[in-house]
Amino acid sequence: MFVVLGASGNTGKVVAGALLAQGKTVRVVTRTGDATAQPWKDKGAEVAVADVEDRTALERVVQLAGPREYSPRDVAVAFARVVGKPVVAQQQPEESMAPALLAAGMTPEWSRLFQELTHGVNSGRVAWEDGHSMWRGETDMEAVLAPLVGGE
Repeated sequence: MFVVLGASGNTGKVVAGALLAQGKTVRVVTRTGDATAQPWKDKGAEVAVADVEDRTALERVVQLAGPREYSPRDVAVAFARVVGKPVVAQQQPEESMAPALLAAGMTPEWSRLFQELTHGVNSGRVAWEDGHSMWRGETDMEAVLAPLVGGE
């Protein structure tokens, strides 16, 4: 499934239309569920109503997941297999996250939000909600990591 924000704008409209023309499953996100939604429904798209500045509404648009849940240890084991060297997951203090993301080029606001999201996940306040669409991919962790790190 492809989720397209801004489907009523010039670029989003073209992207969503092209994906639908290719037979892809598309969910467009509109700010209101009125006149902007119906044309997309008529074209076969799913429509979600959310404002991009409304974090709660966006969380309800789509939930994506891998073929199974992965712990940090699982990711370290997958990395180790791909690179052929030992890899150990080490948890860093949450307060060190935003400065590290800033140093890597992320904006201050996105760094803060990512740190806030991580805190929510770590504390158990952010979790999958029942009753919402969730799609699990089929590609396992090693298959994703190998081309990223130059493995086979």
